Amino acid sequence: VLMPGRYEEEADRHGWWNYWRLMVDSLRRGGFDSSLFEDMAIFAIDELIEHAQEESLPKRSAHLVAVMREFADAPLDEFSGRVAEYIRAAQLLTEAICMQAVTNWVPVDGEISDKKIVVLDQDVDLCSCVYQDDYAAMREMAALALRDARHPAYIGVFEEDVAVGQMRRKGFLAACAEAGVEVPERALRIADFTVDSGYEQAEALLEDYPELDAIVCATDSIAYGALTCLREYGRIVPDEVEVTGMDDSEISQIVTPTLTTVHLHYKTSGMETARMLVGFMTGEEQVTRKVKMSYEVVARNSTR
Repeated sequence: VLMPGRYEEEADRHGWWNYWRLMVDSLRRGGFDSSLFEDMAIFAIDELIEHAQEESLPKRSAHLVAVMREFADAPLDEFSGRVAEYIRAAQLLTEAICMQAVTNWVPVDGEISDKKIVVLDQDVDLCSCVYQDDYAAMREMAALALRDARHPAYIGVFEEDVAVGQMRRKGFLAACAEAGVEVPERALRIADFTVDSGYEQAEALLEDYPELDAIVCATDSIAYGALTCLREYGRIVPDEVEVTGMDDSEISQIVTPTLTTVHLHYKTSGMETARMLVGFMTGEEQVTRKVKMSYEVVARNSTR
């Protein structure tokens, strides 16, 4: 796979992995050319696709994942839509590589082989995992909005992401069913993980479902976009439309109005995953197990 344009020579000179790390460091310093980053993202995705098709994937997946995960917390909201899409695609490919590695390491009898892995933020049956209680968290979040709303709308993400795409949507619909609220198909939208996409889908909802009185969002970034859209269209939050998110990002405490959301224990789940993995490596951990994290609903000013 060749790097587009003038960056091919740079990648050859530094070696692909070092080049990737240079790009990550550049991003974290806050100074980078978005066109350069766009080319880097394309190259990284092509490289991952190539390795994903190789039989040697399990041998290399740990290295691939380790490098890609350095970039997993990239501030997507600060990028243009196209660049953000590339970043998200790279993140999804990383997750796909993890899952393919799991599959490749499971023999016919269904038992994990001598290689032990721990999956973070997805509930899987093949190996140990640490995951968020996305269903219950969204169900409780939506129930809070439904105390005053009778025409809720939902902006989720693609269902290939089981945790965020499927479980959070199911939690929302379960809360609506319990409240006796019917949700028409036109009240359900799919976004990606960006503010821009949240804005676009909220705008579509205002056109297709103008009677809405709440927008429940699968992530905080989507909710930020919805808040901006509602403000620009003159809809008052929370008096006319309530908005909720999920993840409790730092910005949720400073946007106007402050965002009602769910605090998920990402740091603790990462630490627990590391402990489990080290336990397998040292022999202290022997039994495959699942750890479901707790959560807290954080009510702020975007709901009544």
